[in-house]
Amino acid sequence: MTPEDVVQLLNGYLGAVSDALIAEGATIDKYIGDAVMAFWNAPIIHEGHRARALTAIFGIEKALASTNAELEAAGLPSVGIGIGINTGPAFVGLMGSRDRLSYTCVGDSVTQAARFEGLTRIYGTGNCVGEDTVSDLPDTMRAVELDRVVVKGRSTPVALFTVYKAADSAFADAAELFAGARGAYLAQDWDRSAEALDRLAGMTVEGLDTAILANLYEARLVRMREAELPADWDGTFIADSKR
Repeated sequence: MTPEDVVQLLNGYLGAVSDALIAEGATIDKYIGDAVMAFWNAPIIHEGHRARALTAIFGIEKALASTNAELEAAGLPSVGIGIGINTGPAFVGLMGSRDRLSYTCVGDSVTQAARFEGLTRIYGTGNCVGEDTVSDLPDTMRAVELDRVVVKGRSTPVALFTVYKAADSAFADAAELFAGARGAYLAQDWDRSAEALDRLAGMTVEGLDTAILANLYEARLVRMREAELPADWDGTFIADSKR
């Protein structure tokens, strides 16, 4: 691509995502290449900031669909994204050097959000959300637990979810099937889990690559069948890379 085309693509994409975030009360922190970092609840306190962050997911997806249509019409490639959301304490304020300061946030909870975004590729989901965020799930949304995972740089496992619209019956069916497959996996009922995962892989769901998710767990099943598991095994996954 020419530099001009790259600028046109980035400006169209970043502008659309930023507008969707701001519409839900987000503070745009920075652009990191083609990534957008944003946070809620500072500098202005927002009641229900978890719910607003979750609602922003679907605003972003809607804006991106429109932007991709414009990019394709201009002969430019479309953009695919992953969204990571986490809730927790962070230090927010002016940081930098004497000559250049930036209003930003830092902390372990911020790093986890970045790790969650990277995990969307592993699980085949459009979004990965932490447990503290889904505790304030709007009535129009549902969540399904994907895994218990230790992200890179951490030693404590966290529950990882993906969220979807309550009215999305196809996603709901896939989520129910996956929950059953994962439940069987955790119960070490490998055959029942494998059967459900095979069915999941054959489903077509917008916002969820069922084949990627099913293959992830099917690969684990192969290892688990041959492993001698400890009595306290709980299925926790160790993520040894950022994405």
